[in-house]
Amino acid sequence: MRNIRMAVLMGSLLAWLPSFSQNASSGNTLANAAGTESKELPLRIIVVSNASEAQQILQRLNQGEDFAVLAKEKSTDSTSDAGGYMGKLDPASLRPEISHALAGLTPGQITPAVQIPSGYAILKVVSEASISETESATRARRAAVDATGSIRYTPNVSGIGEAESALFRSPKPPGWGQDLRQVCESRKETLL
Repeated sequence: MRNIRMAVLMGSLLAWLPSFSQNASSGNTLANAAGTESKELPLRIIVVSNASEAQQILQRLNQGEDFAVLAKEKSTDSTSDAGGYMGKLDPASLRPEISHALAGLTPGQITPAVQIPSGYAILKVVSEASISETESATRARRAAVDATGSIRYTPNVSGIGEAESALFRSPKPPGWGQDLRQVCESRKETLL
């Protein structure tokens, strides 16, 4: 499954790199030399293998289901673990069919299913506020785990580790693991 995701990611990257380099060479980069900012949009994506699955996902989204949850459940894109979040991207740097589908969308709106080489993509323009919330929650979660003393280790005083160690080191008759009664007797002997 991991190899498939890597192939999809590489295909996606290779697919939009030519249009990105073309825009870069024409001076239409994310922040060009004139200081004009591009129109980067925070985007989420769901990629599925066929059109019928894409239509089912669109129906679920129209019924109010959460885009990020569906991305985690259904998407074959490498961003699925992050709820399909691709980051802030300039639509002009993406594949033409995706760029065309994103034209005129505002935060909260979803594209129709767009055919791409790896299947069918559904994109959502995300609001800045929800991205800020997601990023701050991620930072807070990371800070909590990275904080000194946040994980408390308790001493093991049960003795189970020593008991299991004695059981595994003790001599056992052939086939002892097949008879549950013999396993129990061996365990009792090591505890005495």
